[in-house]
Amino acid sequence: MTFVLKYAIYSLQSEIAPRFQVCIKLDEDNTGREVDGLAEAMDFFSLTKATIISRDQSDIIRIGKKIIDVVPFYNWVTANDQTN
Repeated sequence: MTFVLKYAIYSLQSEIAPRFQVCIKLDEDNTGREVDGLAEAMDFFSLTKATIISRDQSDIIRIGKKIIDVVPFYNWVTANDQTN
């Protein structure tokens, strides 16, 4: 599941928010597909940083100047919780 979040900034311009890829678990069968797809999207949107949200894995993947953070869902949710 891949999606792009858009948000309005203070001017009337729009900006692409961080790019996210969501998968239950990165393993030898899907890591290439997940990382390659996200890197392609990063190229398309001229992004240097993106995130893969997983069930419980943590990692940092570097591809040239691109950085992909792999974060567990519970860490991502609590870090992005804006209800408080």
